[in-house]
Amino acid sequence: AVKPRRGGEVITAEAAAARAAAANDKIEAAMDSGVFSSSERAAKKALAAAAALTEAVDARRAYEPSVSDDVRNALHAAAERAASDDLRAVDVARKHVEAAARARAGAYDYASSRAGGVVVNATAPSTLKGKARGFLKLEPGPSMVISSRAVNAARCWGFAGDQGRVLIRLSRPAAPEYFVVEHAPKAHGARRLEAAAPREFSVTGFAADGSATYDLGAFSYDVDGPAAQRFPAKFLPRRPRPVVAAVEVSVASNQGAAATKLCRFRVH
Repeated sequence: AVKPRRGGEVITAEAAAARAAAANDKIEAAMDSGVFSSSERAAKKALAAAAALTEAVDARRAYEPSVSDDVRNALHAAAERAASDDLRAVDVARKHVEAAARARAGAYDYASSRAGGVVVNATAPSTLKGKARGFLKLEPGPSMVISSRAVNAARCWGFAGDQGRVLIRLSRPAAPEYFVVEHAPKAHGARRLEAAAPREFSVTGFAADGSATYDLGAFSYDVDGPAAQRFPAKFLPRRPRPVVAAVEVSVASNQGAAATKLCRFRVH
């Protein structure tokens, strides 16, 4: 059973999947309805879309504690601004919802700190030089990578250079199907924030008893794509997916900055 938010009921995996499907259907319907494509209809329909998406967020909240109020608040604020024909605000709202809802709906995050995930160790250059020193001043620690809080430029783990590793103990042993890496939305920062996003990275899994390690794949984050991107876990055909108790994320390069920011990593 999935651990509920405070005061909630215990939700089984089957019930969570059913609620996820219902929430995702509402999200798909709202995103495909075209309410964001016409300036004539935007002012009238953006608030209705916000209400529908908020309802979907509430449905997910019943079984996934990592959904944040920040998403709903940002959506409502942007939709209200859209009533004055601010179509850019509508677009920002749409991207927020796509990043949060499509990446999170219907999946239990085994790495989330709120679910019980823990950052065991992190390795990255400790000496800050030049531009990296100012860029990473007062930067949160590596535990931010598995936080359930909404992503913004100030809520990322930053480290000097373009290579770093973080070892995460999952809330319980699991056979990962895919991973999600989420960077701060482009609306939240300047070009140098985009350049600090990871580029090439790999994931290694570790068995609970330490007897085996598994190559779960090497991937590339596209800085021109959505903020939250999904990567399928590697596994051998006709073999069961490996069950792991911990994963290590190894960043091999970034988009060209003097420092790197790894904002969120999720295991589904």
